[in-house]
Amino acid sequence: MAIIKLCGLRTYADALLVNEVQPDYAGFIFAFGKRQITVETACNLSKVIKGSRLVGVFVNEQPARILSIAKQVSLDVIQLHGEETDEELRLLKQSCTCEIWKALRIQSIKDVSKNAYPHADHLLLDSYVQGMQGGSGKRIAMDILQRLDVSECIIAGGISLDNVDEVLALRPYGIDVSSSLETDGKKDKKKVHAFMRHVNI
Repeated sequence: MAIIKLCGLRTYADALLVNEVQPDYAGFIFAFGKRQITVETACNLSKVIKGSRLVGVFVNEQPARILSIAKQVSLDVIQLHGEETDEELRLLKQSCTCEIWKALRIQSIKDVSKNAYPHADHLLLDSYVQGMQGGSGKRIAMDILQRLDVSECIIAGGISLDNVDEVLALRPYGIDVSSSLETDGKKDKKKVHAFMRHVNI
């Protein structure tokens, strides 16, 4: 069964919701954007969340700051969503015990084959949107995913209750959901519960 990551957590209510539905991973976004969280708030929420491993999402951040935040928040996974090199991944792995996930923004199958990240524990495949780094909420074309071995990859981008079965049929390592489970920019308890009930059947 694919692992589930619920990302973009920002509030105490989000942390309580995570405890209710128990996704495998809970994600904090430290990169600039509408779901950005402060280190202080992430530290506080990390003490509330029980049972889910913690992921920190970064975009082109200085390694020293990534390591500092990872230690403060007790992250289990560092997710890199920018232009980081495999050498940067190697250095991070040398300096901490976190898993390293490297996100790739996919326009075509070549974007996977030409990007070699041997030091990544997993690749996260997200859609390409010009001018955006980080989650776009836009789906990757299924015809691209169907041509890839995604058994060690996490699939992100526009996954919702309406299309998750199609994605899970590809047997990915995991799926990453965020914006599709929100209403007016906030995690929607009913949507989250419905999604988690469905994928855990």
